[in-house]
Amino acid sequence: MPDLLTSLGIGVVAAILSFVVFYKFVHFSAPKSGLLSAAIVLGVYIPLAIIFWPGGDVFAIHLAIFGVVPYMLGLISHYREQALDTEQRKKWFHWIPALFFAFFFVVVVVNMTLVTLSTKGMSPELLQWLLPKQSGEVYTSQFPGVISHDYQEKEALYNEYLEKLKKQKARGWKIKQGWLVSPVQNTPAIFQIEARDKNGHIISGLKINLKFLRPSNFKADKEFNMTEVLDGVYQQSVNFELAGNWDVVVMITGGDDVHEIRGDTFVKSQTQ
Repeated sequence: MPDLLTSLGIGVVAAILSFVVFYKFVHFSAPKSGLLSAAIVLGVYIPLAIIFWPGGDVFAIHLAIFGVVPYMLGLISHYREQALDTEQRKKWFHWIPALFFAFFFVVVVVNMTLVTLSTKGMSPELLQWLLPKQSGEVYTSQFPGVISHDYQEKEALYNEYLEKLKKQKARGWKIKQGWLVSPVQNTPAIFQIEARDKNGHIISGLKINLKFLRPSNFKADKEFNMTEVLDGVYQQSVNFELAGNWDVVVMITGGDDVHEIRGDTFVKSQTQ
């Protein structure tokens, strides 16, 4: 489907045009014209969204805007219809519908901003301004794999988690991971992992499962089994269709040992 601003713009224009047709040319009442224009736009958008699912947050903001625009048009036009005389008709504008319009406009702008940030992320310049400087593209924290995330509520699982974490720390594997070149939307980039034991010796023959998880849309998630290109060096070419923030999960298996690394990475848009 088109990007957020394009799809919203097309839908809003379609809602306005259909309202004008019903209200001005077919001479339906303002409420009926608003209802019909909303039904047409939503009737087209909802099936397309089901087929090309954009994610729940994007779907919700489309529903809100495509419903609010015809409603506001109908509200303002209906108020104008209710004017008692010619002088009042000339002064059809009133602060009540204007207040409604302003409220929904603020809500729409805020939600569009949040959705855009969740799907495309912040620009590097904005990140540098808002956040403290970091040392790399991928920021990681370690967890020992195959653990239920509700371990806080289950003592047995929590104890198992602590035991696996202890083993992972004692194992002392030194895992260096990151991009050879910063990833850019729709441009293949190489993600590389170098594995060494606690004594600094390379570790060959590992099975490494690599996942990139999209927080705003699980259907965009990517999963790979990395290839060992040199002794102890594993690589995977990744092409991201969506810019912004991605969660990274690396599961490393060597014999009975399981080593998990979690972090996040940022994919630049083509315009950045």
